[in-house]
Amino acid sequence: MTLKALATPSKSGKQLYHHTVAIILKSFGKAKRRPHKKPFLTPLYKTKRRIHYRAEKAIKRNNRRVCWSDKVTFKVGEDLQTFWVTRAPSREEKYTDKNLRPTFKSGRTTIGVWSCFYRDKIGPLYILPEGENITAKWYKWVL
Repeated sequence: MTLKALATPSKSGKQLYHHTVAIILKSFGKAKRRPHKKPFLTPLYKTKRRIHYRAEKAIKRNNRRVCWSDKVTFKVGEDLQTFWVTRAPSREEKYTDKNLRPTFKSGRTTIGVWSCFYRDKIGPLYILPEGENITAKWYKWVL
């Protein structure tokens, strides 16, 4: 909620100056802050991620025998408009859904770069064409 919305007349019918509202909120540890960007996740998807993480954590794997790979994406045309949320500096409030700015995949172009490494050997750096995804067949071709 914005400070101007908090300053509008309420039950008392008195209009507050929005700077007065900011001072009172700051005395209670609330301040205007930029929300953290995070992809929008449904509660069901959050639960599935938590289950997957716990299953991965339970696996006893020798990490020196794994070929690690990663795909990095750069987004072009992203909405960089700034807006503010009023919250306390604590980590609990920082990541609550009402204080996050969800990101969606529309209106921007994504450029992907992929590479891998195994122990001290580094694989090729590959720039993915637009719209191309990495699949099992693709791994066999590039490696």
